[in-house]
Amino acid sequence: MSSPHKIVAVSLETGGFSATHHPIIQIGLVACVLPSWEIVEEFEQKVGFDPSKCHDDFLASSAYVEADWARYAVDPATARDKVSEFLSRHATIERKAKKPPHKSYRVARLVAHKAGFQLEQFLAGFYRKADKFCPGDCYSALVTEQLSRW
Repeated sequence: MSSPHKIVAVSLETGGFSATHHPIIQIGLVACVLPSWEIVEEFEQKVGFDPSKCHDDFLASSAYVEADWARYAVDPATARDKVSEFLSRHATIERKAKKPPHKSYRVARLVAHKAGFQLEQFLAGFYRKADKFCPGDCYSALVTEQLSRW
C-alpha cells in the first residue's frame, strides 16, 4: 500500500532549451515521504542521445562525460520504461479517466526546481513523443524555484 504523502523530486539534464528539438540526457528521481522528506528510493539513469542535437553550452555545463554515457546510458525507450516503473511505485494521486469507462488510475506527485521547464515541457514531452502514458503529475507539480525565492 502506498503512502498518501509521498512526493517524487525530479531532476533532468537536457541538451538544450527546446523539448521539441533537444533530448533528455539524464534523469534523476528521489521518492520521499512527507512531511519528513525521508528518502525512500532513489533513481538515476543516463539516456543515450545524439550529441549533435544538443547545444555545446548545455553539455559543457552538465555532468556529461562521453565515456560514462558510452558505458551506462540506455536508449530512451528503456529509460522511459524504468522511469515509469519508479513513478508507478510511488503513485499516490487518484485520478479517473476522462473517457469511458472512466477507470481509476494513479500518478505520482512531483516536485522540481523548474517544473514548467523540466516536467511540463521535457518529461511530459518525453512520453508524448512516444505516445506513452506518464505516471507522474507533470502539470500540478510543486515548484521549488518559487519556494527558494520566498
